[in-house]
Amino acid sequence: MRVGFLLGAGVSIPAGMPCTGKLTEFVLLHVDNYTLHTDGSFGKSVDGINGALDWPKKRGDLKSLLDALRNLCQTYFDEQKDNGR
Repeated sequence: MRVGFLLGAGVSIPAGMPCTGKLTEFVLLHVDNYTLHTDGSFGKSVDGINGALDWPKKRGDLKSLLDALRNLCQTYFDEQKDNGR
């Protein structure tokens, strides 16, 4: 099992790790590479092994949620930037 920690904006950059924006892009671009297994866990998709039957719909819902959250965050930070904060 791999574990990752997101400590906050900028903390990872001096260590040569990707910034939050790069991680976000990676997650959004690779949602299709993972599947929800019948035991409720997520894992990399494997050809010939089907996940939960309702995963295709849930995958679309997950993408929509991630896109909506990203847009809300972007709007918030744009407004803060425009207000000089």
